[in-house]
Amino acid sequence: MTPETVRNRKFATTRLTQGYAVEEVDAFLDEVTNELARLIRERDEARAAARWPPREGRFP
Repeated sequence: MTPETVRNRKFATTRLTQGYAVEEVDAFLDEVTNELARLIRERDEARAAARWPPREGRFP
């Protein structure tokens, strides 16, 4: 998922009421949420790996 994917995402409108199809928007928000959680987890793991073990002569 990229910022462009989010920016360019189009949702269908409903015929009975104004607005978007709730199920479609909810599914997309779930996808975005899962991707952001994965990216944050990967970032945190990379930061932890970069700190440990410390390089010789350097202290954390």
